[in-house]
Amino acid sequence: MFTDRLLVTLVHLRTGLTHEALGVIHQVGSSTIGRAIGGIRPLLAERGFAVRCCRAGRTTTLRCAPRASLNSSGSAHA
Repeated sequence: MFTDRLLVTLVHLRTGLTHEALGVIHQVGSSTIGRAIGGIRPLLAERGFAVRCCRAGRTTTLRCAPRASLNSSGSAHA
């Protein structure tokens, strides 16, 4: 399910939990977690979220790229 894959990816990026640890939590194999993360990260990048991961320092940043501002009704300004 997409929401499960998104959640696993965000938890991995935020906490740095390994694929193995996430697999135990979700009762799936680490390769399943790896495929989920590998499928979601490009989708985040396409939608303006830059993901930078540094394994040595365990720092991960997930930032929203500047997008068109929204007016009060929720529609985008050009």
